[in-house]
Amino acid sequence: MQLRQVFQASRVIGLCFIALSCSREGQHQPATSLSATGLRLVSLAPKSGEGREQAFTLVAFNSNGANGLKSVRLLVNEGVDGRNACYVFYTPGDNRLLLTDNESTGSTAAQPGADTILENSQCRLNAKTSSASAAGDTVTLTVSLGFQPSFAGTKHLFGYLEDNSGATTSFQDLGVWVVTP
Repeated sequence: MQLRQVFQASRVIGLCFIALSCSREGQHQPATSLSATGLRLVSLAPKSGEGREQAFTLVAFNSNGANGLKSVRLLVNEGVDGRNACYVFYTPGDNRLLLTDNESTGSTAAQPGADTILENSQCRLNAKTSSASAAGDTVTLTVSLGFQPSFAGTKHLFGYLEDNSGATTSFQDLGVWVVTP
């Protein structure tokens, strides 16, 4: 399977599998099958709704075991772009939640369950009410998010996985959330 780089203003913002349909901006069509690497986003709940606060639960599968996952990611934005987004990473190896900054060039971190709020201009991640667990080939991640009023509008919920060997899924459009003002 070949990869194609997607460019916007001379900056790489995503990778698309040629087997999937991708636009110039890196928009991906919803994925419907297991990736060739054995990585799969099993589910996201809820897949749709509206409001300023929500706990999202993402279930990820790795055929090489949950310990083989490097990161589980949830991107909330209008499209596949980590800038000016609510972009959350979970790294199972060190049990950390990360929220990227506004430019998606850095992040702040906390462990699930810690009495910590991570925040950027789009959202707040409450680490205390977030959780992560691993069992067999599955990681279940729940992130408690509060959205800023200035982030109001229709946002897509994208999932992404990376394993310890560097294999990845594409960004998968898993649902839509309407952030209310």
